[in-house]
Order: sequence, then structure tokens, then C-alpha cells
Amino acid sequence: MIKFEQSDVKVVKSNEKVDIKLDEFHKLIFMLNKEGIPYEKADEPDDSSMDMKRIHYPQDNKFVCSVIFGHGSYGYEDGLLEIMGLLTDEEYKIDSVLGGLTAEDVFKRIKKHYEENKNDL
Repeated sequence: MIKFEQSDVKVVKSNEKVDIKLDEFHKLIFMLNKEGIPYEKADEPDDSSMDMKRIHYPQDNKFVCSVIFGHGSYGYEDGLLEIMGLLTDEEYKIDSVLGGLTAEDVFKRIKKHYEENKNDL
């Protein structure tokens, strides 16, 4: 079961229709859950000076991709995600992380890797 904090969602009411808008981090979690792709959520401790949300795919102790969303991450000011891992060779030549990504951008990378390696995970 996915638990969302009030700050994670935006509820828009119009003409008796209610739309729930998730931030990019929670959109990604929703997509991973829907496809059954493993990950572990690893939020920073409460005593951290940074409010950082993090997931590791496929798991904490053996992750291929770390996704972060919070103050200080590349793209946070625009509501976007940053990843470490699953970068192209060209992207890795520039930096070891890549930010400014949508949930869909990150999901495509993770899903491709999962489909190619799920028997080894």
C-alpha cells in the first residue's frame, strides 16, 4: 500500500470531478508499483538538514539506480528528479548524476534495465 503525505498530492476539483496530481517522485513510485518493478524507498533520516526523498532500484544494498527528489537535487526547483546510475556513456562523460528528469524519463530507463536483467536481480 502506498501512503502519501498531504504535501505529495494536489487535489483539483472542477465540475464535480476530482483529479489527484502526484509530484514526479510519487508518479515514479506509482509506475514502478504498477509494473511490479522492485525498489526500496530510502528517505533521509528526520534529523537530516535536507528534506530528501530517495528510492533505490532494485534495492538498497545492491542498487543500479538511485533516484532523489529534494532540496539540492538537480531539477528540484522545477519539480523534477535526479538519478545516479543508468546513464548513457555520453551523459556519464559530463557528470555521474543527471537531473531535470520527469518520472516518465526515469521510468523508461529503469523498465528497460529491469526487462533486460530481471532474472539476475
